[in-house]
Amino acid sequence: MQDFSQNGEQQIILKYFFGTNPTFLDLGANDGKTLSNTHALAILGSDGHIVEPCSIPFHKAKSLYGHNKYIQVSNVAVGTENGEFEILSSDSHLKNGDTDLLSTLKKSETKRWGNTQKFTPQKVKVVDFKTFLESSKLKTFDFISIDIEGMDYDVLIQMDLSALGCKMLCIETNSIDDQKYIDYCAKFGMKVIHKNGENLIFTV
Repeated sequence: MQDFSQNGEQQIILKYFFGTNPTFLDLGANDGKTLSNTHALAILGSDGHIVEPCSIPFHKAKSLYGHNKYIQVSNVAVGTENGEFEILSSDSHLKNGDTDLLSTLKKSETKRWGNTQKFTPQKVKVVDFKTFLESSKLKTFDFISIDIEGMDYDVLIQMDLSALGCKMLCIETNSIDDQKYIDYCAKFGMKVIHKNGENLIFTV
């Protein structure tokens, strides 16, 4: 199967869940396929919930999964409060027609890209994780992928990973303050099994 993930995360995920169909949650899913940690799981028959706040990739994801009754697609950002807020929407990053791979609710996140990326303000709906979970058909997730450009830790600490049934977590840290992610996940008996420049992968 094609590897849809950014740096080989897919191989680790599929190996861990081999022979099963894990439920999944994908926060910051973009179009559901580009640099995706969950698209392969969906192809193999898993139930999942993918979440993307920006309009262009959301509609692409909706088109991708519109025929699949087992995949819920939500046009919302998961953050720390509820309401309508401004997201900074990025233009093409991979230069292949993609959009919004770097879109962020945090203005400080745009600075690390210098002049290489253009960001345009866009209003999006934002909910905290509790509110999001209330709207989700699935209430537990064997695999959780979090890639939300600077909001990753803020959302992670709203999650009771044990109550969510999380067996594996892939979260973007960009190798910044990794220890706080490690310490939080340790509370739920999770440890790091893989690290690369962008992500940490934890399992129970």
